[in-house]
Amino acid sequence: MKLLKFRVWDKRFNQWIYGVHPFVLDEENQHHLNLSAFFARIRDGRLDGSTLSQFIGLEDQDGKEIYEGDIYQTEFLRSHPTNRHGGSYWVKVLCVVELDKGRYVGRAIKYIPSNCEPDFSDSGLVGSIGTLDNKIKILSSIHQNPE
Repeated sequence: MKLLKFRVWDKRFNQWIYGVHPFVLDEENQHHLNLSAFFARIRDGRLDGSTLSQFIGLEDQDGKEIYEGDIYQTEFLRSHPTNRHGGSYWVKVLCVVELDKGRYVGRAIKYIPSNCEPDFSDSGLVGSIGTLDNKIKILSSIHQNPE
């Protein structure tokens, strides 16, 4: 059975609240609810549905679950415009996880410059997370850091 997992950001307590199916209660998962209770709390306003995000079934390089709206750092190989450095260089970017046309993608939101790379300005660059060979590291979420 596929694990269904959702979460919402609880602004009062600055923590994630999870809805999970199948539901298993253990001491580690004290902020987990079964899906019926989870969505009932969203409907009655006790949880903020505007911060709802779904687990995409993948983990980052540290084993952290990846959800829609997560912000992650990655790098990818790009051809060098002047053919220096062997004709290619690594670009570091911050991306946000989004659902696009039925698949989860990472959309670049910020380029992280370095001294040895040319300026990189492919804003809005989109790549499939499911086939991403590069390592990714979850840093935050758009709900924890909306800016």
